[in-house]
Amino acid sequence: MFLNRFAGFDYIKRLFDKNGLRVLSTSYYNKGRHMLVQTSEGYFYVLFKKQPIHSFNNLRETQKFLKEHPDCSGWGESINIDCVDYANSRKVRVLFYVYEDEKVYYVPLVKVRNSVIREQNVVNNYKELQENGSIVIQDIREREYVFPMKWMERYE
Repeated sequence: MFLNRFAGFDYIKRLFDKNGLRVLSTSYYNKGRHMLVQTSEGYFYVLFKKQPIHSFNNLRETQKFLKEHPDCSGWGESINIDCVDYANSRKVRVLFYVYEDEKVYYVPLVKVRNSVIREQNVVNNYKELQENGSIVIQDIREREYVFPMKWMERYE
């Protein structure tokens, strides 16, 4: 069991190295929970997650999708739309999910972009420091892609 995301990110960098992908650089995003990795084979976007979406089958937004794709029922996963847009701008083709239980999965970015879009239930507070020194707080319900875990493959 990983104690934190830093251990998880170190783990996937070692996996990349073991599989012949030399890590050239890393950058962190989304409060340090996401990592863009430049390797000898291109860029990969990595997310650290505690657990998948266990309620995927019960989400209002996934009902139509699951009627059309009943084989996709089960657990799901998510990623914010702005993170996918950023990954796409870096020509990322594959997203990696590192879980607290030391399992790593991957999914093609193009598949995620063709999944269900929903607005998160939780309101996130973002603080932005202005040039004049004041702080602006914004409450945002982020939009995200949600997709079945069955689209993901184990990476070892």
